[in-house]
This record gives sequence, structure tokens and C-alpha cells, in this order.
Amino acid sequence: MGILSWLFDSGKEKHSRDKKQSKPGKGTPVVESLNFRTHLEMVSREFAFLAEEYGFLLTEQDWHSREHVTLYEKGCIQVEVIFESSSLPFVKVRNTTLPHDESRKLYNINIVEEFDSEITEIRKGYNNRREPMRERAMKAWSEGGELDFSELDEDYIQNGREEHISLLEKASLTVRNMLDKKWGVLNG
Repeated sequence: MGILSWLFDSGKEKHSRDKKQSKPGKGTPVVESLNFRTHLEMVSREFAFLAEEYGFLLTEQDWHSREHVTLYEKGCIQVEVIFESSSLPFVKVRNTTLPHDESRKLYNINIVEEFDSEITEIRKGYNNRREPMRERAMKAWSEGGELDFSELDEDYIQNGREEHISLLEKASLTVRNMLDKKWGVLNG
């Protein structure tokens, strides 16, 4: 079992700090988890309009370290949907013709939630509710106990999945508005 799947696995199984006590195959790999399956389903459903109506190409669906990136491109415009198992997704729109130099505060990217305060509120509620759960799991593990994400898993089933779905629904509408109205970096 790889260290990332051992550490970041979102299954209901408990994980021991001692790798000798861990059994290979225990838990659910991220790619089989409810949150990743939900993510792929929603991205496919909510962002299909990019290809169908605007002529974007789906150019990437791949893992970069702990993040799964879905990238749509048309000319100089990119729409990027980023999944990480421990948080809600981020959606970015990039205009590659604009300069990007963080040291000079020149950006060619907009994070979609900059244009929709409801997305920000969804993320804030999700993080505020789940942070104490993460802290409890990590504290128990740091004190020699087992790494147990079952409370977070149950929260995703009870609350987080609907927030994940709602965020991607709102983000897709915001991307559509950005494209239609040339908001943000699309105005550049």
C-alpha cells in the first residue's frame, strides 16, 4: 500500500501508524471513494456544456500529486476543475494570453468563487464543520492512536456530498456567465 493511499485514504477503515500492522488493501482507495465518484459524475454532467455549446476540448483528466485535474481548453481560455479528497473542488478560468507573474501581482487566473458568494459560503460552512473533525483524527493519531477518518466519511455522506454537488452546479453556471459576459480575465 502506497504512503499516499495509506495516509489519505477516505475509507471507513482505521489505519495504524505502524505499517507492519496495516493490512494491504484495507480501506477504500481515493479513486473508488464516494467523493471522487461524485466529483467525476458532477464534472461530466455540469461542465459538458463547455464542449457541447462552446467548442472546448477536454484535454486532461489526470492526477498531479494529490489533486485530480480536469482541464477544458479552447484557444487561449482554460477551465480547470481541481479535486482533492479532503476538500471541496476549485474551479479556475485562465486566459493564457495575459501575463502571469505573482511577484508583480499580475494574474491570468480567476477562481470562480470570486464571482459567486454562494460558493464561498458553501466552502466556508464545509470547512468550518469539518476542521474540528480533522483535528480530532490527527490528534488521536499523533498521540499514538489510529488514523480514523470515519467521522469525516460520515459527514461527507450526511452533508458534504450535497455541498460538493451544489458547489459544482453553481460553479458551472458562473463559468457560463464568465464566458458569456467576458468577466474577469476573459475581459483582458
